[in-house]
Amino acid sequence: MSVGSRGHASDWRRPSPAAVTTSSASHERCDPADPAPPTAPARLDAAAFQAGLTIAVVAVSFGPNLVNLAWYKWLTEPNYSHGWLVPPIAGLILWKRAAWLRPAPPTDLLSGSSRGRRGRRAWASWFPWGCLVGLLAALAFRAWLYERNEEWLETFGLIPTLGLALGTVGGLAWLRWSWPALLFLIFMVPLPGRADAFLAGPLQTLAAIGAGFLLQLAGLPALVEGNTLVVAGQRLEVARACNGLSMLISLSCLVTAYVLLTNDPPWKKLLLLASAVPIALVSNILRITATAVCYEIWTPEIVDDYAHDFAGYAMMPVGFALVLLQSGLIDLVFQGQSEPSPRGHPPPTARPSA
Repeated sequence: MSVGSRGHASDWRRPSPAAVTTSSASHERCDPADPAPPTAPARLDAAAFQAGLTIAVVAVSFGPNLVNLAWYKWLTEPNYSHGWLVPPIAGLILWKRAAWLRPAPPTDLLSGSSRGRRGRRAWASWFPWGCLVGLLAALAFRAWLYERNEEWLETFGLIPTLGLALGTVGGLAWLRWSWPALLFLIFMVPLPGRADAFLAGPLQTLAAIGAGFLLQLAGLPALVEGNTLVVAGQRLEVARACNGLSMLISLSCLVTAYVLLTNDPPWKKLLLLASAVPIALVSNILRITATAVCYEIWTPEIVDDYAHDFAGYAMMPVGFALVLLQSGLIDLVFQGQSEPSPRGHPPPTARPSA
């Protein structure tokens, strides 16, 4: 082949792969038949619609249970009067953990677009669909429990149903964001009747024994007979309402909220949570002891009208003050080790390379 023919052949050489890729990409971008990717406002509108629709379905399904909690359990049962505070505190926990939400909206079930990080596992994109199936199953199971008159299981099912609803709308990202608040909602559901009756008797006996010990330690003649204290010949019965269960549940709720809203290291949070039960029991014993001492000082009428109720109201501040004192002592003893753990913060968002 002559030089000229080789030069003519060189004019028809194949283009480089990069040029082919660039050309095909430009044609794809310019093809008016291809659907444009959803914009950020459109994705947010779709997510908001999904969230509103899902929450409305859950609220309508569990409406009778919510009314029963708000107007009967929390108002009439002293052990669960703190239930009014649980939903607002759960909202505060969600607000504090807002940094765990990714800047990009979650997977959109309506458009089918995936907005996860590049390299995320394939099953994560199907996670919202699995939660949707679980949500429908939970609603059907709730209807079955309603027919069988299983009130406690039906009410408690609200919490996992909310978790499935959040997973349906926001996928794994929303569940990572909301799981502490979902667990905290457990405090708004009363214990089953059998559990309440099972704990009442031993707590009454423990409170009477502890108060009798403190009274004897203070030099007062006290005798314990089952759930009854005999102080200076006067019989004081530790009633069912004074068994300390209300203090135990309320203080555990308060300590859990304190732990979730602070940036203490995990080991300190576990220590504070573990101490909530003994502190609640000690606070109730102090309450009964103070009431018995008041019977020695004043007349029974004055104690029944004023001192007994005041001791009950002062029990919660005293218990929480003991928790704060313990937290301060831990910081004092383990100074330099109680700094917030980096694991308590969401992982930093990856920045695109230049």
